[in-house]
Amino acid sequence: MAKKYLVDLMPVLIIFSFSSYATDTEVTINGKVVTQTCNVIVKDKEKNVYFDDFNQTDFKKIGDVSASQAVTVGLEGCSQSIDHITYQFTGQEDSDNPDLLKVIGGNPNTGLVKVAEGLAVEILDSKNSQIKLGQSYVLTNVVFKDETNYDFNFFLRYKSTKELVTVGDASAVVYLDFNYD
Repeated sequence: MAKKYLVDLMPVLIIFSFSSYATDTEVTINGKVVTQTCNVIVKDKEKNVYFDDFNQTDFKKIGDVSASQAVTVGLEGCSQSIDHITYQFTGQEDSDNPDLLKVIGGNPNTGLVKVAEGLAVEILDSKNSQIKLGQSYVLTNVVFKDETNYDFNFFLRYKSTKELVTVGDASAVVYLDFNYD
């Protein structure tokens, strides 16, 4: 009988001995302390820009554009006057023109499943000059602490990238980042 108990206890002892090992976990903390910042006005953190419907024949050749839509993003609560702010637009680049934003579709409100082809979104500054995706630009205005808010204005429009533009959903997503130096 003594042998039987010894054999039954052996697996239990082995299990307990394996569970006594400990592991270490490394946690890396990342962050920074900044002296000058502004906040994006809450209502401007997510913008939806709607265009009227276009006919594909409105785009007869490469480079044809639609009417522009103005967009404003407000900054508020600046911790101090800031004289050097850079901004950058990022998003999925169009395969025919990487300076433009790719039309990816996906807006359930359009009722269209197919994505328009031969068309991209162009971003323009307040002087109607093209803003290239992924490129950093300097905001030429000083944002003063005493101002209640500062409006950053830009424009969006469609631009044909192929001779033939096909019908479909022409939705896209772009991100705007502000950096304070």
